[in-house]
Amino acid sequence: MSATFRMSRNDSGTGQFIPINMPNDPQGLQCMLQYLTDTYQNIPIYVQENGYGQFFIDSVNDHNRVEYLSGYIGSTLTALK
Repeated sequence: MSATFRMSRNDSGTGQFIPINMPNDPQGLQCMLQYLTDTYQNIPIYVQENGYGQFFIDSVNDHNRVEYLSGYIGSTLTALK
């Protein structure tokens, strides 16, 4: 099973808009995981390609990357409870 990402110009995520033009929406992942668990019980779920993209910069802004990953990891943990 896969989930396709779709958006319109009026959509906004629950978090900061990241440079690769996809909204940051950890709550959306949490809702999807909870729906799949409620609907299909304990099926294996693999989350792939969930990283923080940014334009090439000489230095890495780890604060934004850490905040991005913390949101998604936290939402995943909440969905598992």
